Amino acid sequence: MTTALVLPAEHLARLATQIGHQPALKLAPTDLGHRRLAEHFELWTLFSFDPLAPGQRLESIAMPTGLMHHQIRSRGRAVQYALSADAKDGHPGRALQAVFTSPNARRIERAIQYVDELPHVGGERARLLFIPSRQIYALWLYTAKSDRIVIASKPNMGRALAYRAVHPVDTFLASLARRPPIRARIERPSPKQPVSVPPVGS
Repeated sequence: MTTALVLPAEHLARLATQIGHQPALKLAPTDLGHRRLAEHFELWTLFSFDPLAPGQRLESIAMPTGLMHHQIRSRGRAVQYALSADAKDGHPGRALQAVFTSPNARRIERAIQYVDELPHVGGERARLLFIPSRQIYALWLYTAKSDRIVIASKPNMGRALAYRAVHPVDTFLASLARRPPIRARIERPSPKQPVSVPPVGS
């Protein structure tokens, strides 16, 4: 089960408004004609692939970006994602940075669906990890004592780091170290469009 972040309803409403539409808070779960905010993850990044020392955690070499990643669904599937930062205008909640129409939204959704099929691990939470030099997105599943990785997108990695599999951190780092960097493809933000907030419990 993917344990994504749970954001207060007022924060979601404010974010949806910034994306381009006053949210329909009473939207029925079966109404898939609108774009809807879905899962939310802290976005972390990774530049070093050196092996970890015994007892060392991935958190010691990965870095928080200060951004949050928000999946956006339309008609039952992820079609976009948004990035937000802490609001700095004196208001609580999130400040929208950009919205992207990208196949990575669907790839991340597939990884989420796979994790949802796994046996539940008590206390496990999820972050989204991005490796710029390899253009890889992965779900980083962590507890107080362990880390594991599920790949969402992995251009130029061949058979290494299979999809629909849980990878130990040492295997993940070793696979990254063996591959050369790739030329980054810059994703461009999308124009504003309406987005709504799913009702509580959906």
